[in-house]
Amino acid sequence: MPTFHPTLSDTITGDGTASIYILVTTYRERAKIGTGLRVSPRHWNPKKKEVRSSHPDYDNLNKAIQSEVTRLQAIYADALASGTQLSAKEIKHASERVVMNAPGFFAFCYEYLDTLEAAGKQTTMSMRRSIVRKFHTWLNVDDIAFNLITPVLIEKYVAYLR
Repeated sequence: MPTFHPTLSDTITGDGTASIYILVTTYRERAKIGTGLRVSPRHWNPKKKEVRSSHPDYDNLNKAIQSEVTRLQAIYADALASGTQLSAKEIKHASERVVMNAPGFFAFCYEYLDTLEAAGKQTTMSMRRSIVRKFHTWLNVDDIAFNLITPVLIEKYVAYLR
């Protein structure tokens, strides 16, 4: 049976925060799975493996961490139910596929544009459709999960536009 432990990265960014990961261990093999959450090390309790109550949004952060652990446990349980035992790396890859198959950014954008068109807001729809199409063409993918749109990706796109 694998273990799923929230952990804080040792790497501190310029804003003084560190990433929260879920450390998955199976048969002495480990994999770190990012949660997309960041917190200052002074707000992290390494013994309880949770955000301290001194953080203003500790309750929501701890719920998000627990939700991610539950999601990973469900991926393992589903595989086990179908007769497959997953390694830590396979759990990581399976969790990334689940995220990649979630409704994506461009599906959301085009649905929103259709709503604007149905509301008769042609000028707004036309301008925003142009922006979405340029970004979509630059990425050259069918769709992208929301959590993969990072500040680094946006900075690269802005540099491309210049």
